[in-house]
Amino acid sequence: MIETPRRDSLLLVNFRSVRPPLALALCFAACFSPETVFELSEADDDEAAPTTGGEDTGAGATTGADEAPSTESCGNGSVDPGEACDGDELADASCAGEGFAGGVLTCSSDCTLDLSRCARCGDGLLASGEACDGSEFADVESCADIGLGEPSEVLGCTAECELDFAECSACGDGMLQAPELCDPGAVQDVDCGTIDLGTGTASCTEGCVWDTSGCSECGNGTRDGDEECDGTDLGAQACGDLGFATGTLACTTDCKLDTTACTSCGDGVVDGDDACDGAALGGNSCVSLGFDAGALDCSDDCTLDASACIGQGCGDGVVLGDEDCDTSALAGQSCVTLGYAGGPLSCTGNCGFDTSDCWDCGNGVVDPGEACDGSALGGQTCANIGEGFSGGTLTCNASCSLVTSGCYACGDGVIDPGEACDGGNLGGWTCALAGYVGGAISCTSCALDTSSCHSCGNGVMDPGEECDGADRPTCAELGYDFGTTSCSAGCSLNESNCDFHTSASASVSVGDEFGCFLPDDC
Repeated sequence: MIETPRRDSLLLVNFRSVRPPLALALCFAACFSPETVFELSEADDDEAAPTTGGEDTGAGATTGADEAPSTESCGNGSVDPGEACDGDELADASCAGEGFAGGVLTCSSDCTLDLSRCARCGDGLLASGEACDGSEFADVESCADIGLGEPSEVLGCTAECELDFAECSACGDGMLQAPELCDPGAVQDVDCGTIDLGTGTASCTEGCVWDTSGCSECGNGTRDGDEECDGTDLGAQACGDLGFATGTLACTTDCKLDTTACTSCGDGVVDGDDACDGAALGGNSCVSLGFDAGALDCSDDCTLDASACIGQGCGDGVVLGDEDCDTSALAGQSCVTLGYAGGPLSCTGNCGFDTSDCWDCGNGVVDPGEACDGSALGGQTCANIGEGFSGGTLTCNASCSLVTSGCYACGDGVIDPGEACDGGNLGGWTCALAGYVGGAISCTSCALDTSSCHSCGNGVMDPGEECDGADRPTCAELGYDFGTTSCSAGCSLNESNCDFHTSASASVSVGDEFGCFLPDDC
């Protein structure tokens, strides 16, 4: 159909599969008779039969882009007529193109754009939920307005459209006060899980807000960024949306879709994990399975049903009949598919599942693969987990992982319980307060070090002193005959005035000569 509707002075002509000479002729005809409608079938390449009158369809005629999405084509990964998107194919659409400042644009299961993860933060205009945006603020402008400083101290705005308190005098004073989210003077790093931001480490900025760039939101139960899923948030997807016939779609711990429990069972074709599908037995028979005879069938879950086969049974390594499993053949099941958190599934001698080694986070028992479970920490403390902490309170989160946000370490400059000091923070202690006369007290391994303190001058001879004022040994006590000891200002003993009595002796020789000899020191 070729139409030449007239809209005011604008003439619109739409040609499909028309050869150039015919198209030119139609244009001339339309110029002379703008109310004329020309009809041309695609098979007619040589002439067009003009028809006057007719209804003016105009610009309001429905195009392929305006057609209703086809339920058959939606989900095939290609943007068909009537679809705004399909799966990961967004037809060059973006959050910015939809009027947002940024974010992640996705496609809904009905092939319409999902704007729920687009963000307006950054467009310089205040939107609902924003405390600020660029230089625009909601209802406060200075630190005084929020009780964190003076009117001259201005507020800042983060890239996430949250208030930044870096210029406020109260920010960084070591005391957390609203509306600060944190205070670098009190805490630097915390586990992202403690502030409901998944896993990783969040740091406190100089603006007293959390820097969450080190956090991975995978695990918070909500799809964020490029996550395919998060916990039970599967983005409204199911096994059927991914080309499977049925089954249960799940999410892995790294936020990827887990199709291990999806199956194509029911389509009549043996594929994937199907052992059979309907009448298609995959070439199997009772005899091929080791039985003597019988009629092999296929169960609704696409496993072989050998209940009507004759011969053998449990122990042949093939899951048949009412068997849950058979030796190492587990029929695609695992501890996880049976509702546990993890662990190795095995098979009993009676071809039933053995779940004794499966474990479930939340049962209060530290099972294999768990760091902890509830209040059960497996004997672990902040001090013995090997992360450099010296004390504090170790806890366990809902995923059975240790939470160290309540732990503290010697060396962080903060005197925590059990510490007498920490680095240069002596808690006000001096040698004098410690009972010494003078000296310099210090901190070693968060314990007061008084090795440089001294008590010399207190008149009492303390350990390490030879004397102190009048408290000193006498010459006689030191083994001399007479004299007086003295004590230096450094509490060292002076024995120079102590001495011994000298005995004079004479030697007389009788003979031709007489001599009297006295010692030299006489």
